[in-house]
Amino acid sequence: HWLVRLWLLPLLLGQPALWGHFIAQHTSTDHDCDARHTARVVLTHPAYEWLSWGMNYHAVHHMHPRVPFHQLRRAFDATRRELRHVEERGYLRAHTAVVRAALDRPASL
Repeated sequence: HWLVRLWLLPLLLGQPALWGHFIAQHTSTDHDCDARHTARVVLTHPAYEWLSWGMNYHAVHHMHPRVPFHQLRRAFDATRRELRHVEERGYLRAHTAVVRAALDRPASL
């Protein structure tokens, strides 16, 4: 029973929230080799930014993987003009953009 309580239950409860975060980071971005285009920055509430260790600055994290999480906002401010995918209105808007892009994309066989 300890395995269920300590590992499986948190996994099952936390994974849906994490997928909401992960989907917004890379889905419906460009598929080239440039980190400025293949991930997204989602500006969000400071509490969520803290909780996610600044991973809402995901494109910046890919551009500069050695920058510590607490410096990602400063790195974002310095590189903002270089980034292609910045969502200024939070994760709900980022997911809206993902869904719209999926609906606009022609089905492939």
